[in-house]
Amino acid sequence: MRRYFYGVMVLVGLAFLAGAIPLRDRQEAPPDDWKRLIAEKGAETAYQIFKDRNATLPFGEQHTAAHEFGQALYQTVGIDGVTVCDSSFGFGCYHQFFLGAIADHGLSIVRDLDGTCIRKFGFGGQGCQHGVGHGIADFLNHSITEALEICGTMHWDKPLFGCQSGVFMEHNFPTLLGENESQQGTRNFDPAEPFAPCLSIPERFRVACMFAQAEWWDKSTVMSYTEAAGLCRRLDEPALANICLTGLGTSAVSANDFEAQKVLAACREIDDPDSQFLCRVGAYWGWLDAGFKDVAKLMCEDLDLQNRTRCEKEGNLAENL
Repeated sequence: MRRYFYGVMVLVGLAFLAGAIPLRDRQEAPPDDWKRLIAEKGAETAYQIFKDRNATLPFGEQHTAAHEFGQALYQTVGIDGVTVCDSSFGFGCYHQFFLGAIADHGLSIVRDLDGTCIRKFGFGGQGCQHGVGHGIADFLNHSITEALEICGTMHWDKPLFGCQSGVFMEHNFPTLLGENESQQGTRNFDPAEPFAPCLSIPERFRVACMFAQAEWWDKSTVMSYTEAAGLCRRLDEPALANICLTGLGTSAVSANDFEAQKVLAACREIDDPDSQFLCRVGAYWGWLDAGFKDVAKLMCEDLDLQNRTRCEKEGNLAENL
């Protein structure tokens, strides 16, 4: 059985669990200190020290700190540091490393980075390629269609996760440590165009786009879960409506501070039973992806046996691709 690592839940912590903390306000070692440590101890040893030092931080702060280390790593040793990062803290080290690598070497390096991800994490380690997607979107200044075309040259061809998910997340929530100075923490919501750009991009990427779109609504607007679910149901294509509702449930996990009862309450707020069920399915995946299988089961346990079994089966999104 393949093991899949998506990493979206922890990445979202960059802007929302950590409170979108700018570098200058953080109390952990700034990048220059990590650069000195890398130069003195070597990249591998410095990274282990970094992970030990940040092991007890809240999830979102860990991810932000890992971005900082990835920045320091790339600036200190360059592309040779690509084998140092790992999946710790939601692949945060890789995400920032790839931003720098693609900014310096251009898009010709993407296939090599894809191969590096596969060699280190296997074909299912898509949190790594997710980071490549961030770097591509940043390099192309958020030209979505062009960025997705580059993602399409990589090995992953499933409708969710991988490079495409990184492109959509970078579009919706530009990385705070990105290479372009014009970046903001989140793009503005236009109620007249709630689905943009998902319905105008190539069809093969629309499922991933709508999965990410629901998260963006959840974290960039004040709309309720019932209102967001209503937007999902406005989509004419059932597959897009369903994945939108699932994405809303996945988003609810981090948006509600990783508190299980708050997440359940968010899904239960939705007045349509079918939409509420899909929200639970997405919440199950959110917990499972973050490594909390026992908590994931709580999202389905009060359902009758048939629906509980279905909820848990459909909630393992990676295995259903």
